[in-house]
Amino acid sequence: MILAYQHALTPVFRYMLQVFALGFVFAFLLPEKNLSDAYGTEPDETTRPEGGSGPTDTAG
Repeated sequence: MILAYQHALTPVFRYMLQVFALGFVFAFLLPEKNLSDAYGTEPDETTRPEGGSGPTDTAG
């Protein structure tokens, strides 16, 4: 019975190894995008949504 599980699971792990290797290579080929240039900088006026209360707006 143990050999039946071994023979059934071995191909599954072989396929998973190929999928993981392909994903690893694909991750290196993706271009890197920076989330922001500097920490704590405020967004430009053009990037703030109209009428929205952003973090720089003060409630009177």
